Amino acid sequence: MRTTQITKLLEKEKPGFVEPRDDMPLGSTTVFGYPLRKPYQSELNFFKSNPTVTGMAAEDNSIILNPYSGLNEKQKMSVATNEAIRLFLKNKSPSLSFKITEDQKKKFAGTEYGKPENINKLRETILARIIAEDPSAGDYTDEQKAEAERIKALLPASVPSRTYTGGLTSAAMQTVDWEGRKDRQGNLMVYELPAGDMGGSFEVAGINNRYHPEAAETLRSMDPSLRRDFAADYITRYTSPMTSKLPPVYQPFFQDLAFNRGLGGATKFLQRALGVNDDGVIGPKTLAALEKADARDVMRQTSLEQLQYERRLAEQNPARKK
Repeated sequence: MRTTQITKLLEKEKPGFVEPRDDMPLGSTTVFGYPLRKPYQSELNFFKSNPTVTGMAAEDNSIILNPYSGLNEKQKMSVATNEAIRLFLKNKSPSLSFKITEDQKKKFAGTEYGKPENINKLRETILARIIAEDPSAGDYTDEQKAEAERIKALLPASVPSRTYTGGLTSAAMQTVDWEGRKDRQGNLMVYELPAGDMGGSFEVAGINNRYHPEAAETLRSMDPSLRRDFAADYITRYTSPMTSKLPPVYQPFFQDLAFNRGLGGATKFLQRALGVNDDGVIGPKTLAALEKADARDVMRQTSLEQLQYERRLAEQNPARKK
């Protein structure tokens, strides 16, 4: 259980973390830009109790698969494709108005999709199954097939992003592991920064008391065994004003960058990489340029912009060279 110190900064506790299973395609895999991640403990419990639910489009724009479903690899990727399309439809909200056949209505009767108020969700799941070539799509009409082809043309490429093993929480865990110093028990340590350090006097996993004073103090005073989860949750929430505006394929990369260089700094590096006005605000022009760009090129050029910026600062202030 977490201490009251954690609940003071976080509105709610996230579910536990489980290790990847051998039968799940994880890692840097993305489907139409949406990452596959391992289930949280509460999701794993649900899957175990509901083995016929083969996958989910999660609230954090990730895809999770049921390790208890008994599906083969081809079937799993079909499910992942289906869920990725559902995420795309949810985020982009394209207008769908095709007619649903009586057979389809009967098939989904008694389910959430069969409720009158969920007619658009039913259209979405039918389209997703058609595009994923899922046999459960059943017989579909020419109108539905044409609509599926239209949506398919709008889907982004499945671009692998920086290697990470899941969604934003998982990426934040990796940032914590990269940044943090650990004791012999594997717990995050409080690191006393050298005099004159620009991060203040101490930090825990890069969360320093100059830029993150409340979180840093909470981390220093809490049970060391709780620090890793708290730090990852904090990073996810601190960076969400930027990451929540970006397509999923970019989110882990810019979460790490925004944590290390601030929300405004990360946004400006992105804008310079895209060749738009670097006002530090993600607006329509920035998002439009991002939509047209190649994800690998954007992340590579953003890293280069950051490097050039750091070099200029080092030249102006030699104390930054360390």
